[in-house]
Amino acid sequence: MQVDEKDLLQILKQLKILLVDDNPVYQDSIKNVLLNFSDNITISDNGIDAFEQYKSCKPDIIVTDDIEMPKMNGLELVKKIREDDDRTSIIILTSFLSEDYLLSAANLDIQGYMQKALDIKKLKALLLKAAKKHANEQIVKIDIKDGLVYDKSAGTLITNNDVANELNKKEKAL
Repeated sequence: MQVDEKDLLQILKQLKILLVDDNPVYQDSIKNVLLNFSDNITISDNGIDAFEQYKSCKPDIIVTDDIEMPKMNGLELVKKIREDDDRTSIIILTSFLSEDYLLSAANLDIQGYMQKALDIKKLKALLLKAAKKHANEQIVKIDIKDGLVYDKSAGTLITNNDVANELNKKEKAL
């Protein structure tokens, strides 16, 4: 499914973002940037609270600080989330650029990794990437006519909300 930037921005506006950072000044700054992209921002200032927020609000995207957070650092938080969830998009903000740290973060299937000196264009690109991932995971249903619906993700036709008829390869190609 090809989605343009305008569509991705609309999708992003509806996604839930959990922002995790222990520095109130930086937290406020990034929150104000994120509010340009989403209307639903939840904030946490440590890893343990963030994990509880994650379980209760089920965010689509997590933007987290990395190492220097109280109670549980960002990498520990991501590892804990990844034990059961590989769908939530995670963006790590960091001041640490050591090779070991980068490899450790990359092995956690994160959506992106950027330096904490906030680059709004790069953050926007990472958020759009997360929105695209989210859009591609959604069930796409297209109303054809008179109660006939095509479920693009399943490759089936649904008639009057009833029986699904699976299409063959040639039918799907049309």
